[in-house]
Amino acid sequence: MIFVEKTSLAGLSEEERQEIEEASKTLRKARATSVHKLLPLTVVNQREEKP
Repeated sequence: MIFVEKTSLAGLSEEERQEIEEASKTLRKARATSVHKLLPLTVVNQREEKP
């Protein structure tokens, strides 16, 4: 997958590559600073216990 992305980027102009790089930086920062909310999960024992 990475090879395909790098090959696709190679076909773009320098200006387009810079725009994509800036967008990537912005997304990485947003993901790094976003608050990760934990979902309330309940543990369910699905094993049948033998008597």
